[in-house]
Amino acid sequence: SNSAVWVLFEGEEKARKVEIQGRDPALDIALLRMPEERPRAVLPAPINFSAHLEIGDTLYAIGHPFGEREVTAGWVNGLKAPMTNWSFSSQVPMHPGNSGGPILRYSENGQPEVVGVNKAVFGIGLKSMSIHMRYVKRVLPRLLREKVVAHAAAGLTLEDSKKIHPGFFKSRLQIDYPPPEHGVMVTGVTSGSPADEAGLAAGDFLIKAAVKGHEMLFKNTQGLLELIFFDLRPGDALALSVKRGAQVLEKTVVLGEFTPSSMEQEQNAP
Repeated sequence: SNSAVWVLFEGEEKARKVEIQGRDPALDIALLRMPEERPRAVLPAPINFSAHLEIGDTLYAIGHPFGEREVTAGWVNGLKAPMTNWSFSSQVPMHPGNSGGPILRYSENGQPEVVGVNKAVFGIGLKSMSIHMRYVKRVLPRLLREKVVAHAAAGLTLEDSKKIHPGFFKSRLQIDYPPPEHGVMVTGVTSGSPADEAGLAAGDFLIKAAVKGHEMLFKNTQGLLELIFFDLRPGDALALSVKRGAQVLEKTVVLGEFTPSSMEQEQNAP
């Protein structure tokens, strides 16, 4: 059913029916309520919601691939996984059955701590992707409150202009390099999306964002994407001040719903 799942706990012979508190289809995570009478062999693992990961940190993934208990080890190889803003990548071998399981490291005092939730394997060399616990924490209140979390999407591809390859400016944005200033730049607009309907265009710089008259403070692309994805809802009107050449334009984007298949908000410029 949609409201419960069957869970077989360590040391027990019968699976228990466990209540689902909330689901987030876009992040592919759910919040389950622990049974009142906690299984004796189960101890909660410490979670580090704000773990500062570094490339090269040793990591361990736990799961039940092919129905067998398994631990695999590797290291952080990227602080941001390709195609997603909420995940890091690692060279930890994963298989079907690792998804949704924890990825851990040993803290400085030698204690194991959960730093992410395993999501997928991709690309040549089979890099593994895990959602950082800081983003799981960010969605926890919504999982408790909303039952099914719907994230907002604008249909924009954004990037910090200083990270964009110089050749991209002339070839794709029809703008001379370097731009007069650096900031959050629109590098693409999905056809028929809320951003397209609002009249935004590749090459626009986003200088201000507000919802219901309240300004949303962001320093960079990541900050703005987080605000839209985690703090706003489909249907919210996002008022944007946009710099296009010498002009400053006011645009209002009525946000749509993020769908995992569209990935429009999670793509970055090359």
